[in-house]
Amino acid sequence: MRRRTIAAAVAAERRELADVLDALTPDRWDAPSLRAGWRVREVAAHLSLGFRTTLPGRASPPNCCGPAAACTG
Repeated sequence: MRRRTIAAAVAAERRELADVLDALTPDRWDAPSLRAGWRVREVAAHLSLGFRTTLPGRASPPNCCGPAAACTG
C-alpha cells in the first residue's frame, strides 16, 4: 500500500471513531465496557492516546482538533 493510501485510511478510521464518540450520551460515557474496571470513557481515552501524544524523539501528531487541551477536554 502506498503511504497516501494508508494515511487516508487511518484518517477515515479516526473520523469514524470521533463520530461514534461524539454521538455518545453522558450516560454512555460512564457505562461499563467489556474491559473489567474500565468505563467507556477510559476505553476512548486509551484508543485516542496516540492521536494526542507522541513518544520522545518522534514528530508531533497533526493538530486535527485544536490545542491538546481541547482534544482531552
